This record gives sequence, C-alpha cells and structure tokens, in this order.
Amino acid sequence: MARYDSQVENRFRSRAFILLLIEEARTLVRSKPEQAASLAALVPIALDQVPGRENAVWAQELLIRGEAHHANALRVAGDLPGAERRFDALRRKLKTGALTSISLRAEITSLDASLRVDQRRIAEAELLLDDAASAFRRAGDVVGLARTRIKQAGVIWTEGRPADVLRILSEAADHLAAASQPVDQYLQLCTITWRVLALCELERFPAANDLLQDRRRDYETSGDPYSMAVLRGLEGRIALGMGDLVGAKTAYVACRDGYLALGRYHDAALACLDIADTLLAERNSGELRELAASLLPLFQSRGAERETLASLRLLAEAVQAESLTTALLAELRRKLDTGLPSAGGASEHR
Repeated sequence: MARYDSQVENRFRSRAFILLLIEEARTLVRSKPEQAASLAALVPIALDQVPGRENAVWAQELLIRGEAHHANALRVAGDLPGAERRFDALRRKLKTGALTSISLRAEITSLDASLRVDQRRIAEAELLLDDAASAFRRAGDVVGLARTRIKQAGVIWTEGRPADVLRILSEAADHLAAASQPVDQYLQLCTITWRVLALCELERFPAANDLLQDRRRDYETSGDPYSMAVLRGLEGRIALGMGDLVGAKTAYVACRDGYLALGRYHDAALACLDIADTLLAERNSGELRELAASLLPLFQSRGAERETLASLRLLAEAVQAESLTTALLAELRRKLDTGLPSAGGASEHR
C-alpha cells in the first residue's frame, strides 16, 4: 500500500500531470469555462510540487501556458476585463524574448486573438492570427496551424466571404489529416460544419449534402448532444436550399429542441429564425403565428439573454404585423450570429 501511495503521489508531482491539467482546461473551456479556469489556476500550485522545476525552461513554459489558458477560460466565461489583464501580463513576457518555444508563442498569440475578436477589435485579431499561423508553420505544428486557420475562417465568415471560408477550412482539414498524433474530433467537426455552411451560402447545395453525408458518422459517433443538434441544423439548411420544406422544418425543430435541452438559448434562437424562414417559404401563416406567440414566454422562462430576447421580440412583432420578410430574418440573424461558432461545443474562439 505504501508503494502504491508513493506511485500516486509521484504521478501528481510530474510534468505529465501539469500537461494533463492544461489539456483538460482546454477541453472544458468549450462547455464549462468556470471549471476550466479553476483547473488552469491549479497549474502554478501543482508545479511547485514537481522536482527539478527550479530555473528549468520547461517549468517556466508550463507556467506561462497555464496562465494563457486561465486567461482564455475567463474570456469564454465572459470576464473580458479579467482576461485582458492576464493577457496583458503575457504580452509583456512575450516581448522580453525569454520564451523560446515557437509553438507556445503561437498558441498564446492565437488565444490572444480570440480575446480581440470578443472585444470587437477585429483588425488586431486578424494580424495576431496571421502571426500565429506563420509561427505554427515554422514550428511544424499542423494541429496548431489548423486550429488557427479555423479561427481565421471565423473572422472571415463575419465579413461575408464564404468562398474564402471554404478554402481556408479545406486547408485546415488537410492539416488535420496530415497530423501524426490523434486529432481532437472537435476540430474535425469544425471543419466539416463550416465547409457545409459555406457551400450552402454559395448555393452549392448538392455538394454540401455530399460532404455532410460522407462525414455524417463523425457527428453520430461523437457522443456529444450538441454535435447532433448541429447536424440537424445542417440537414435543415441543405433541405431548405434544395426546396424540401417539410424536411427542413422537421430538421430545424429537432435542432432547436436539442439546443433548448442543452440550455444553449442563443443557438436555439437562431434555430427559431430558421424555422420561421421555412414557414415563410411555405406561406404557412398559421404555424408562423403559433411560433411567434410561443417565443418570448419560452425563452423568458429559461432566462435567455437580453440580446436574444430583443431579436425574438422583433420577430414576433413582425409576424403579428404580417410584415415578416426574408430580409428581416437575415438582419435578425446577423444581430445574433456574431461569429463562427464551434461544431461540437463552445470553441476556444467561441
């Protein structure tokens, strides 16, 4: 028993354990950013227990990496001022030139870019992402490069450039395919989801359907309810584009219900706009009025954010006034859809 206890203790006093803490924080940030921040905050405490850490470069780099993911978790949790303070300290460290790892510098720069996006400092974010992508290329880190390209596609999506999104995400998918180590399925799903949506935006619906059917199993085997809700939304988008209004409505309703069950009310509101779009195409004024009447009570009872409620209120008022148009739906969608969401949970860039 004493030997077993010693083995367990040594496991928790190792570099491998620190790396596990950081990777778990990276994964949890997609759905539980507060827990991710708590895990990242443990890095300096755990590092103090690791023999040989004094003046070691690897120890300093693990400490900095933990700080970066702590800052990123605060960002995803909505604490932008707290994230800014921590990233500001990291920026000063990067300027000293003491950090020698190209991949780590690129990782911090990429995470910093996500903060700039959330702060709506888009031009700065684009420059940082360009720097991060170049650094990952120099380091030969294809997974880091793919993750950064996905973030770049997110910025470009908001600029209304689906052809460039398709090109960049096709490149990201190639990088992931070239990786020598196992790749996080979340990243794979990101490249599929947004290539499908880019193809739909380009009105290449048969190609979008072919891609989705070819990679459908990736969603079904993910074990992630959010990924399944995303899949239903993609099915609805393709069906609507190909004129299958019944199939589109069925898929969008399943998508909305999936998001509601997960408490993802912003995503559920977007799905409601898609349902309204389908009902408008059907000229189904009866169901459209029923939908509009149910929206505010449904989302208010669940504590949806003010921005979400405001958009749904405009939708309900337009339906009541019989003035709903596809142009208005597109405008409401732009107000809600401020970036490139993830495909299997909240992304680092979410």
